[in-house]
Amino acid sequence: MATINSWAIDKDGSLRSVIPGEAGSERETGTAPLWTDIQSSDADELRTLLADQGFAADLVSAGLTPDSTGRVVFGSQAILFEYPIPAPDGSASLVGFLVTEGLVTTFHKHALSDDFVAAVLARLEIPVPTTSGLVSAIAQNHALRLRRAALHLRDEAREAAARMDEDQESVNLGDILGLKRRLLDLDRMSDEQEAVFKALMGIEMPYLELKDPALAFDLAVDNVEAADGRLERMDRRVLELQHRHESLQQEKINRRLGFLTIISAIFMPLTLVVGIYGMNFDNMPELHFKYGYFFALGGMALIAILLLGFFWWRKW
Repeated sequence: MATINSWAIDKDGSLRSVIPGEAGSERETGTAPLWTDIQSSDADELRTLLADQGFAADLVSAGLTPDSTGRVVFGSQAILFEYPIPAPDGSASLVGFLVTEGLVTTFHKHALSDDFVAAVLARLEIPVPTTSGLVSAIAQNHALRLRRAALHLRDEAREAAARMDEDQESVNLGDILGLKRRLLDLDRMSDEQEAVFKALMGIEMPYLELKDPALAFDLAVDNVEAADGRLERMDRRVLELQHRHESLQQEKINRRLGFLTIISAIFMPLTLVVGIYGMNFDNMPELHFKYGYFFALGGMALIAILLLGFFWWRKW
């Protein structure tokens, strides 16, 4: 089941909710640019809904490919572009834009919660009441969200490093690999957002011209570049955590091997004694000695004590 929301952009840059069924008639009057947001996990349904917005079938199909990479595609009367953003659960969610004269249509292949949509709307500051102003505001919001996700990941890595300083066993390999996996996801989002934003900076169309300083679209590029730099430093930090964990595990293995080596060193001479007196020779006088058994056990215990004392003295 698709979720459709529509808003009109008033002259003061504020958004006014419009009933989706009435959005078409309001667009025809040309009183205000419109923004329609469509969410549907059904590709056929999404294709139909986008076609109902008046977009060409080939342009719609270009935005509904199975892959989830960023792209910019030009049509005769519209432009399509897509890039991934951090979803509420931390995964990558692809957002698509279809922009034409007086209309911006965004579409999502994965459903977003009402709280997420409300948070995006609350932070939107549309500098100019045009389609370019709306695209700039949404892009800035997404870039800032990406930067915040990178900062949140940085804080998690710092917390993990602090916990490891206090108790090396408190951070396991799964925690570190989870950080690394999320880092790689954010890094991919950063690369694709940056590529799409820089491509949009060079576009000059009546309904999408983002070079106007009043739009401050370059802030979106700056935030993505800042996130990219943060993620690059994070990569080294997570790698350091992984090396620390591997060193800890190697140290634990070395300690176990050292313990087993000491045990083996103690029991080797005892095994030698047992082997000697286990030989089946007829002439072994000690076997007939009344206290031979006790002397043998005492000698073996003495050997073990002397070896333990030697290892302790050498701090082995």
